[in-house]
Amino acid sequence: RTRLQALLPGMAGAALVDTVCRRPGAIRFAPGWIELCQRADAADVRLRRAALDLDPGWIPWLGCVVRFRYE
Repeated sequence: RTRLQALLPGMAGAALVDTVCRRPGAIRFAPGWIELCQRADAADVRLRRAALDLDPGWIPWLGCVVRFRYE
């Protein structure tokens, strides 16, 4: 099993991709900064439990800060 499948047991394939990657929201870019903004009521408890929406902060290979924000 992949690491992502281990974090979200019972999910695989398209369902896994949809749950993790195809989320409603807006992406805001600025020099050195990327922010994913989502509505608070769109938060997915499964992703929160798996800690997949924790701010990674500075990502050296990307050269910027990445943040997740709920409004």
